[in-house]
Amino acid sequence: MAGADHRGGGELQETAVEPGLISSLTTVRNGEAFLREALDSLLAQTDDHFEVIVVDDGSSDHTREILKVYHDPRLRVEFLPPVGRPAALLRAVAV
Repeated sequence: MAGADHRGGGELQETAVEPGLISSLTTVRNGEAFLREALDSLLAQTDDHFEVIVVDDGSSDHTREILKVYHDPRLRVEFLPPVGRPAALLRAVAV
């Protein structure tokens, strides 16, 4: 990716811009019905400049077990006791 460099007045120079890491943040509580499909879709992306951060907000179904099956370096998982979606999302941002 290229961008214009306006420093120094005069002519514009093209500068290389490195693509940033895209982070997909989500919280989940008792999401076993949809979690596999959602993660499989995200992890099927061909661009490697992204990460998926999932914070389990105290699930009592099989969500925790589903998350433990995935071994992908782009996936980061945190397990919390039930703290509520706002607190879980704040934790996802902190990861």
